[in-house]
Amino acid sequence: MSLPGRVDRSACARQAAACRRQQTGFCKAAASRCWHSASRRIKASREELHDALRGELTASHVFVLDELLRHIEELETRITRFDARLLDELASEHNARALLQTLPGVDTVGAAMLLVEIGSDLSVFGSANRLASWVGICPAPSVGSCR
Repeated sequence: MSLPGRVDRSACARQAAACRRQQTGFCKAAASRCWHSASRRIKASREELHDALRGELTASHVFVLDELLRHIEELETRITRFDARLLDELASEHNARALLQTLPGVDTVGAAMLLVEIGSDLSVFGSANRLASWVGICPAPSVGSCR
């Protein structure tokens, strides 16, 4: 099962995370006391951020931060569209998605992404260990220290 845009969604998520790190680093470098570990999704409005940072940053700093915020908002909008499309395309797989959501830490979108990656017919893997290895969550055998 393959959906167009799956790679684009992942790319948007990586790009948004990189922008958040860049924004946090920029703020820490420019005004370290004003920026306290931003949450995954910034809850404050642009005006609240400007008020919090006013007097500590130059107009150029504020411009760059504003552009980063706009870019993050655009990426999050694209991710939301990808998620909606993903869930719409996988509406027929509701039972499989619901079963995957019983796993700790797997939400609706995570379950849908798993279905896109591995499909709903798990018999092709032969065993749970092979599936875990294919997904990359199987620990590698210990081969000793290479110091």
